Amino acid sequence: DTRAGDAVDLPAEPMSPGTLAVLASLGIAEVHVRRRPRVAILSTGDELVAPGQPLGPGQVYDANAIALAAAVVEAGGEPVPLPRAPDDATRIEELVRRAAAEADLLVASGGVSVGRHDHVRDVIEALGALDFWRIRMQPGKPLAFGSVEGMPVIGLPGNPVSALVTFELFARPLIRRMLGLAGSGRVTLPAVACERMPKDAERRAYLRVRLARGVDGLEARSAGGQASSQLRPLSDANALLVVPEGEPAAEAGRTYDALVLGAI
Repeated sequence: DTRAGDAVDLPAEPMSPGTLAVLASLGIAEVHVRRRPRVAILSTGDELVAPGQPLGPGQVYDANAIALAAAVVEAGGEPVPLPRAPDDATRIEELVRRAAAEADLLVASGGVSVGRHDHVRDVIEALGALDFWRIRMQPGKPLAFGSVEGMPVIGLPGNPVSALVTFELFARPLIRRMLGLAGSGRVTLPAVACERMPKDAERRAYLRVRLARGVDGLEARSAGGQASSQLRPLSDANALLVVPEGEPAAEAGRTYDALVLGAI
């Protein structure tokens, strides 16, 4: 289906089975590609314990390191896990410097709020530059972005739900830009809310929902509780319903943009 001398324009996306089939059918065995960005992943917090280890009083399992590594792979990057860091500014600084030497991007979780144990934001400012801190969105208000020795640094909230949602909106597009790809690679579709879902009126909300096909189009129902501490609804969701600032809830019967994360 290709004549001799015709140009073959392949989509600027990761190579699919169809793309590989076209290349093979043309007898092309080698192509120039971009190296996957190396993304260092740093979890911080005295309370964190690796899954599989016994929990002590006041400890929780580190869900962020595993989840963010999977998100990096899905976005097209190569995860570079760093050792888990306690709430110690000196140790965090050591690991940030290590990331600058080994990776193209650092994604850190925790330590970017205003508590006395939050050191990541201060380390970014001390070693490089902090471009912005805190955003008006739910979940994920305490987010930091800056650079250290020319390496971009994204400081995500420590809460696993907030970390994954802010990764989706900020880190995923950045990784794709490093690959020469546009946007987030996600599809946004209109969906009708089937129930009222309250939110913080002052912030843009990304509510975890299940999309399903209805008679007149896509319908969105809450995947469960919307508190930023509730991970199960995020795993059950196949989309994030975007509700603008200035509205106290997603109102039943209204149409909103839905950022599609999985199969419908």
